Amino acid sequence: KMAVSALHAAAVDGTIWLLWVILNVLDAFLVALRKIASFADVITDHANNDDDSDGPARIVIVGASFAGLGAYRDLLRHKSDEIEVTVIDYKDYFEYTPGILRAFVEPNHLSSLTCPLSALNKNKNGASRFVQGEVIGVDATTQVVSLNDGNQIPYDYLIVATGSTYPGPIKATTSQSTLAQRQLSINQSARDIDAANTIIIIGGGAVGVELAAELVDKYRDRQKRVIIIDVAPTILPGFRQHSVDYALRWLEDNGVELRLDTSFDRIDDASVTLSDGSKIFADVIFKCFGVAPATASKYGGRLLSDAQDGPKGSIVVNNHLQVEGQENIFAAGDVCFHSKSAELKLAHTAHVNASLVALNVLRLVRAAKNGTESRSHGHDGLLSYPDGLFGNEQTPKIYNVSLGKYDASLGFNTLVMNGPLPAVVKWLIEWTQVAAAANRPIGLVFWVVADWTSFFLGRTILPMTETAARSKKAQ
Repeated sequence: KMAVSALHAAAVDGTIWLLWVILNVLDAFLVALRKIASFADVITDHANNDDDSDGPARIVIVGASFAGLGAYRDLLRHKSDEIEVTVIDYKDYFEYTPGILRAFVEPNHLSSLTCPLSALNKNKNGASRFVQGEVIGVDATTQVVSLNDGNQIPYDYLIVATGSTYPGPIKATTSQSTLAQRQLSINQSARDIDAANTIIIIGGGAVGVELAAELVDKYRDRQKRVIIIDVAPTILPGFRQHSVDYALRWLEDNGVELRLDTSFDRIDDASVTLSDGSKIFADVIFKCFGVAPATASKYGGRLLSDAQDGPKGSIVVNNHLQVEGQENIFAAGDVCFHSKSAELKLAHTAHVNASLVALNVLRLVRAAKNGTESRSHGHDGLLSYPDGLFGNEQTPKIYNVSLGKYDASLGFNTLVMNGPLPAVVKWLIEWTQVAAAANRPIGLVFWVVADWTSFFLGRTILPMTETAARSKKAQ
């Protein structure tokens, strides 16, 4: 196996440590500024104690991952007397799932990827709350969300941001609703991996590639046979060829066996039966395929079944990201399908979805308060996706595939970067995402700036297609 040089590892670890120090210092400064601003708000509120006879609009968000928390943050940047936000999730914690694969070889890493959702109850405006529970139904007529414990939560506007499902143990299930339960699951997977001699990974997409890389990176000094099986002729379908070539070479250099263009008939606990009748035996088998929108009945299927006509049962939304036929119900993130953009489902696009949904909900709230029509279907009141945010006709295609701790492949539209720098960027994304979920100022500010910057770059020097890039250069 190809060893990581001590200099290479030290450079990545040292850069990450320096960034960690800088980010925490900046966060402390922003916390102080926020306290000063909060004090000023209290004085202003006492000086301008205007009662809103109609009361705040009740906004319910189902799902507390990238899209759900993104909408929550964008909504609460606005006046709290206009809105009251309730976030519902079956878990009591946020998890940065794109980074979870490292936790299977370093179980303590889970603490770096998670934060309690109770932070949502501590918003300075006092205009938000978190409710833990499973949604079992939504009544669009009475505008009520029903939970499995019998609780009913009324809404004026509903945002469905339930994300996607994925075979365990990659994503938390409803049986892992607490962080302690999730940690137990991760610990068990880590023990299974540590004891295994042969590990099969079904699926050569980003999840399968990253998992294989984490395994061989962790166990360089021990002989573990890691096999990727996929029916596709190559790994990372849909990614830039430079990234595919780099990851392919990295995996091969580090001893991963690639069984590509290989179909299978059966997956058992300890073996995979290929279509030619042969069997491959393993101590541990991971299913790294089968992602699907989380639109099961517990997430409101009684209401949304008529709208679940998108790929894999996703919820079809219009250009304002409203659920078809429901002006006051929106969907964002992995759970929705917007035919105009047909974009990759990534954390970045979920953020962008959420930003537009939040702005459109606020426009409807203010239109109702002022007694005016939103005229959303006439494009006179609501923003269209995605150009309504930054003027871009497409969202940038951004990805970062980890190859162990000290290597990665980063893509931004036509640009591809490979090596240690993308590994540092991966850590930066992970840390700031968790910071934002924990309502830390540095995380919130970072992602406002990052989203704006990504759209600016995508509109100017790094457009989506190579043809567009050549056109920009000629201009």
